[in-house]
Order: sequence, then structure tokens, then C-alpha cells
Amino acid sequence: MDNSVSNWILNMGVDGAPVPPKSLAHCPRFNGPSIIINPSCKSSQNNPYILDPISGSRIYLQDSEEVLYRFLAERSNEDLAIIPNKIFSFERSTMDRPISQSSWLCKIQVDLCNPPLNVVGEPSSCKALTRESACFRACSALFDLGILSSCFFPPRPIHTWQHGILQPSKSKVAVDTYYPLVLPLFWHNCLLATPSRLFYPTLIQLCAGSGSGTHRDMLLLTRMPLGAVNEFSLFPNQIELKVSLNQYAPISFNPEQLELIFQYTLHLWRILGNKPYESPSGELAYFVVPLELDSKLKTTYVPHTASIEPFISWHEVNKLVLSRVRPLRCGNMDEMSLDLLEGVIQDRPNDFTRRFEDAKLRKDLNPLSVIMQDKPGEPKISLLDYYRTHRHEFEGIKNLQQPLIEATLLPGLANQLNPQEPPAQLSNNYLVPEMCHVSTIPASTFRTASFIPSVIWHIENVLIAKEVNLTFFQGQIRDELVMHALCSRMAHRTFSYERLEFLGDTFIKYAASAYLYGTEPSAPSGFLHARRQKMVNNRSLWLGAEGLGLAPCIQSEVFRPKQWFIPNVFIPKKNQTQEENLGVTEQAQLLSSRQFSRQIPPKAIADVVEAMIGAALLSGGEKLAFSVAKVLGMDMPKTCDWVEVVSYAPNKPRVTTPKEPSNNKEILEGVMKIIGISLESPELLLQAMQHPSMARCSESYERLEFLGDAILDMLVVQSFFSDQEEWSPHSMTLLKSSMVSNRALAVICVESGLHQYLIHDMNSLTKSIVSFIKAVEARKQEAQTDTQRLRYWSKLVAPKALGDVVESLLGAIYVASGFSISRVKTVYDRLLKPFYDRYIDKQAMLTHPMSRLMKKLESVGCRAFGISKTEVPLASGSGSGFKCEVKLHGQVIAEATREKAQQAITHATEQALDELETRPDRILAKCTCRIGPQGKKRKRTLVEDVEEGEVVEPLPGDDVDHPIDVDMFDF
Repeated sequence: MDNSVSNWILNMGVDGAPVPPKSLAHCPRFNGPSIIINPSCKSSQNNPYILDPISGSRIYLQDSEEVLYRFLAERSNEDLAIIPNKIFSFERSTMDRPISQSSWLCKIQVDLCNPPLNVVGEPSSCKALTRESACFRACSALFDLGILSSCFFPPRPIHTWQHGILQPSKSKVAVDTYYPLVLPLFWHNCLLATPSRLFYPTLIQLCAGSGSGTHRDMLLLTRMPLGAVNEFSLFPNQIELKVSLNQYAPISFNPEQLELIFQYTLHLWRILGNKPYESPSGELAYFVVPLELDSKLKTTYVPHTASIEPFISWHEVNKLVLSRVRPLRCGNMDEMSLDLLEGVIQDRPNDFTRRFEDAKLRKDLNPLSVIMQDKPGEPKISLLDYYRTHRHEFEGIKNLQQPLIEATLLPGLANQLNPQEPPAQLSNNYLVPEMCHVSTIPASTFRTASFIPSVIWHIENVLIAKEVNLTFFQGQIRDELVMHALCSRMAHRTFSYERLEFLGDTFIKYAASAYLYGTEPSAPSGFLHARRQKMVNNRSLWLGAEGLGLAPCIQSEVFRPKQWFIPNVFIPKKNQTQEENLGVTEQAQLLSSRQFSRQIPPKAIADVVEAMIGAALLSGGEKLAFSVAKVLGMDMPKTCDWVEVVSYAPNKPRVTTPKEPSNNKEILEGVMKIIGISLESPELLLQAMQHPSMARCSESYERLEFLGDAILDMLVVQSFFSDQEEWSPHSMTLLKSSMVSNRALAVICVESGLHQYLIHDMNSLTKSIVSFIKAVEARKQEAQTDTQRLRYWSKLVAPKALGDVVESLLGAIYVASGFSISRVKTVYDRLLKPFYDRYIDKQAMLTHPMSRLMKKLESVGCRAFGISKTEVPLASGSGSGFKCEVKLHGQVIAEATREKAQQAITHATEQALDELETRPDRILAKCTCRIGPQGKKRKRTLVEDVEEGEVVEPLPGDDVDHPIDVDMFDF
């Protein structure tokens, strides 16, 4: 437990405690279940509770004090720890009774929020009871203000499993499972609150509240507080548009206003979707209303406490409810010009029809002008003749000399969240004024309203991410990172899980290695490799996610507005009466139907598991990441948490007394001088120097090398995430492979002098080390005269033992320091980082054709990429050369044969790039990485380049055909 929390507990007395330290705010609750079993009882006067709309959690009287402490801890600052600030004060309340029968009153006065808390509890003869009452009232006040975050609520009750992300799937679980669309529990809770007239408004502003009139500000109204949603971007016509969502003070509407809001919202959905939406119950999960055009006053108000009700445009709401359209004012040219300038024009009075904007009067044209053409190449005809042919029940045009209107067709609903969404093709249309109508929705409101489906989709993904975080991980991960971890590249957002997946994949290898090293003290390295692979392979991760029910929460596809699902809103079928409309049960079944289901490959689900662990690592370090990995099903039965893993660090190294103690003392002193830190158990460094050829005398470095390999990967990947550059996954793959390659580690071993202390009993190894050292020196001399050859060691053949001893040294430091990776990082910064900074030119590596090819494949979602390099006789007969083949899903897409390996690789990858650019459909025809298998089982293949004893069980979408040895490329 944190020292500040311990001191705070010691200061707690009968009168409660002072304002807690900041570290109390998010103390982990992983020692308890993620879902609690509580009876599904309604809130009553005798048993009141506060309901969290996102997770369904409840704050009862007995929970409120802890919740208040956590809330105040988050708002506190470090100065309060020096000068304790009281939360509670007590006074006697006689209330016309004798002093002997007086009661206690508890007051809470804290200025850590806006407005300051000023609450009085119910009188009670017991201080604890009145304090409990005051805490509950304080929590209620904070909740009503919309500033009591869901993370402060207790775990989710089990009776909420029927709704939200825990809703049971109607589909059979299999490799090619279709997962149903899930709606956040928040909408269900909003519908449950329908008797309430209290609404929590969220202001939707585009372009940071410009108030220019281009996009009207609108309010999203919900019966439960939505909570904070970070600013995000829309991309209409590939132009970025910032969207901010700000919370304001709750609004209470009368029944007449409620009916107007309901009718306005339903009519707006019908117009936007061009569908006959109905809501038989008369209730919606959310409502929208427009605000007055001049929004400058709103920017001076403080959210949460300010009322935005005076700015609702009731006039505009009434106009749409009373009539969807009105005739265009054709009698007066000025009035008609004003309608065309500010209005949305329709050529029919129907709800479901085409609409136009940017209209202007063309006085040079009339209905008899020959301007229309059915098909390219056919003769043009007049607009009058065109209407006679194409317009249903056309009754003619009264005034054949009236000027025409030229306008731009408004496109239908589109996915505005995709920065690569192709711009809508604008087309000019000609209309006859006397047949036109003006929508009662102003153009500025219509533009904003057309973005609402994309905004709602984003909000739903935010809510699902929060619900996942609260339900499974008790809110310990940053919500934004959870949302990223659940988002596939195929969703075409500005973020995806791929960077987090790269980090999480590295962490679970590291955590599994530490766990196995500690819990299997006598197991050989081959056994450890096999066990680790079984723990971290994709199938195990996929099964863990399936058991938890995580897959339906993944944002695996782009938003499709035509399939926009509005809770409690239906499209009636033909000949269906209102009484026969779908109920809640049928709506849930519709969500599970193929129409709203998505096929997610098991590999993608396993990637999300790794991404979630990576998000936890960034949010709370090793402890949280390990706890999240356990929740997600990682098989580590001998430990409960990371602290217990650390406790397995051996107190005394298992080192047999060597034959020559004097020599070993010299070795120990030399190694200690190289690493530059002191250790409590430095004897373990001797084991790190013991080659397997000395196994008959003492334990070799193989177990430590197994551990050090994972630690080095972890340190290298963490260095990427601490860089200012936001490296893409393919870039990190290339860079890491080069940095941890045996060749690079061997050069580090030689340049640091570590090779001098390698203990072995092999003459052949001695000779190969001497040869390697000479080659290194020769290459260094060449590099001094060639500025383009920074990686002077890239073509060297290094003895494997030299790279192994560097990894085993890192493993030994890790164990000797009590599983402290921070101590290993000190040595990493001293021994490895200077070499990397000098010789690994990251930017130059990323311009290599191989890097560009991997980036191209990453952009299209293909991961089954491999490359092979073989030595072959040259066609000229002048000796041997190298043949390089680039493969996708096991099929060769490009090949090249050259005298030098690097030339063959460069030419083959450039050819593959050209093939992808010119014939992408043919090259990617058999790619299943994005969509999973189509009824075919993929044959499992063993990866050739794996550690001894490791077995890979690939899932659809795995890169298993020909793994890439990045170190063979000459960047």
C-alpha cells in the first residue's frame, strides 16, 4: 500500500478522515470479482441507490463514503497532504427536544469541485450514520452535476448481464463466428428512466464553436448523464472537422415540451435516413434539438453548472413538428432568393425525397431550355419533356417562362469518421420554382444533423469502451486507450489497436518468461520455451477473449449509416399495425441477425487481447498489465498478481562452486565494471557467463538467456513508445528486429569487452570469436571512410554465443535485483543504448523497399507476408548468387536473383511493390487477413525460425508462411 494512503488511514477517526491523497483515487480492486452478485431491487426510501448509467453499478448508503473519498482524492493536490483538510464537521441538533435526546448532524464543506460541496446529512444519534447519509447526499449531488465518474462506482451487479456488452450472443461460437452488434448499456438505462422529465444536455459543437452559421450547434439530450467524451474529428469530403461535446446543467421539461422534442427527433431521423421510422412506445434513448443561430453567449458559460435551456430554438422545433415543408415563395424575387440562400430545397413535398442546397436562380434558363440528357450521347431535351417522361403523375408546368433553379444534390448519410472516405460526387440539378418546397430545417441545422449518426456511432464506441473497462478491469485502464485497443484498422478510424497490440505482445512474452523462470526453478530452457509459447500463442488468447465475451465489443468494420441502429425505433413492415411492432426482445434478436452481425477472425480477437494488455501497461505499469492479462485468461495459475510473480525471484542463485575461484573473481569484477551497477547477489553474473559447454561444472546461461531475451524485447519496445516519433507497427517490427538481432548483440558484446569473460570449453568457439573480432575491426575501418555505411556490421556472421551472453547478462541483473526491470534499464542505457543511438539509423531504415512494402501491406490489412533467401547458381555460370522470393499467403508474388543477397532482396521487394500498385486485386485475391476464412479451414504450419521446443498454432490471419529475418537486410 502507498505510504501516503497508510498515513491517511492512520489519521481516520470517529469523525471520518481528512481529504485523502491523490494515490487513493484509483487504487486497484482486482482482489475482488469483476462482477458482483446483488439482488435486483429497486431504489426505495429504505434502500436508496445511485445508478451508474454506463456500467449499471450502484452506490448504496454503505458504499457512499468510499466513493466520496475516491472522488476527493482525484481532485486533491499534493499541498493537502502537508496540511490536512477536514471533510466532515458535526454539530448537535436538538430540534425542540431535550439535550439528552439531541441528534448529530454531519456537514460536508469541500471546495475541490465547482460548485463547492455543501451538504448536510440526516440527523442521527450516531455520528457514523449521519456521516453516511451526508456522503450519500454528496454523491447524489455530484452525480446530478454529471461530474461523478463511473470509475468511482463499485463493481457491476450480475443482474445487468442481459443488456449492454454482457448480453448473451445468439450465435454459435466457432472459428468463423458472426458476432452480433452490441449496444451500450447506457441506452438501456436511459430508456428505463423514461418517467423522468430531467434531461442531461450535451452540446455538440463543430469547428470549436465558431458560431459562423455554417454548422448549427445542437443539443443531445439523455435522461442519464453521458459523462466526458474527448474531442474527436469528422472528415466530410476528407476535410477534418473538430467535434467537441460539452456537458451542461440538467434541464427539466414539461409534458408539452417533451412531446415536441420527441416529435422533432423522430421526424429528423426520418428525413435524414429516408426511412419511415416509428417508436410505438413514444420514448427514445436520446433526443436532439437545435440551438439558436447566435451561439456566442454560450461560450461565456461554465459547463456542468450553467443552464443552456434559454438557447434552445423552440421556434425551429415547432416549425418541423407542425409541417416538414412549405412552398417556395415564388411571388417575390427577393423572398425567393432568400429561401434559396438559407434553405434546403425539395422538388416534392414528401418526407422521403431528394434535397438540394447551394441553390441559385438561373434567369437565362426556363422549363423549355434544352438542357437535360438521359444518357451520354443521346440528344438533349427540355426540362418539361424530361418531367413528362420521368416524373410520376406529372400535371404540367403553369408558367413556362419562369427562371430555373440550379442546385447541388445533398448526398445521403455517409460515414464521416473515415479520413479516407471518398468525397461525395456533387451534381448540378435544375428545378422548376413552382414545383419546389423549402424544408423547415434550415441548411445550417441540416448540415450538423447529417453528422449526428457518425457522432452517435463514436459516442457508442466510447460508451462500449468505458463499459468494457468498468465491467472487466474496474476502470483501471485509461478509457481512450481501451477504445483504441478495441478498434481494428478495418474500421478506418484515425486510430487502431496495432501499436498497442505490438506493446502488449511484447509484455506478455516478458511476463510469461518471468513467471516461468520463477515458478519452474529447475526446468530447462527448452521446456520454458514450449510452456511460454503455449501460454502466449494466439489460440490461447482467443479462447480467453471468447470466455470473457470480449469479441462483440470490437469495432471491426467501418460505420455504415444505412445500418444505423436507433434504440427503441423501428421500421414497420408492410401491412403491420402499430400494435404488432417489434418489442425489445425482437429488437435484440435483430441485433444478432446476419444483417447487423460481423465476422471477426480469431487472430484479430487475439490481437485485441494483446492491445488491451498494452493499454493497461501504459495506464498502470507492470502490475496493472499483469492483472489485466489474468482477467483476459492468461494461464498463470500459481500467481494472483505481479507482486507474487516478483516474490518468486530467487533469494540465492543456484550456482555450483566453480573449479577456479580466483579466475571467477576476476570475471565477476570485470563484468561488474562493465555493467556499472552494484547487485545484492552478484554471483548470478557468473552463471550468465557460463556457456552450455560448461554445464557439467555448473548451470549454464540458457535459462537466463531465455529470460533476458524477453527483457531486451521489452526495453527496446518501451524505447519506441517513449520516442517523440509515433512509430507504426511495421516500423517497430523492422527496428526491433535489427536492434535485438544476434549480429547487433554480438558487436555490442565485443565493443563492451564482455566477450573476454565468456566461460566455455570449445576451441571452435574461441576461433570463431577471434575471427569475428578481426572482421569487426576491419569493417569499422571501412566504415570510417564510407559515410553511407553506418551499419558496418550488417554483413558479418556472428557467433550465437556472443549475442546470447548479452541477453543472459540482462536476465541475471533482472533476477539479482528482485525482478526489477528498472535496474536492467540502467544497464541497457549504459551498454546498449549508445550503440543503438550511433548505429541504428531509424529514418534510413524506413526508406528501404522492404519497409515500404510492409507499410503498404499494413495499409491494406494483409499480414501473411513472408520472404525467403536461398543461395543458387548464377545463370551466367560465373559462380553462385542469391535468389529472393516475396510471398503472400505462401504464393510467390515477386522474385529476383542477383550476385549479392542485398541486391536480390532490394529488387524483389521493389518488384512486389510495383505489383501491389498496379494489380492489387489479383495479388490480394486470396488474402483472408481482413475478413477471416470463408468456410475453409486453414492448414496449420509450424514456423521454422522459432526457439527450440516452441510450437506455433496459427489462426486465420496469422503470418505463418515465411517469417522475415529482418537482420538479413542491408539497410
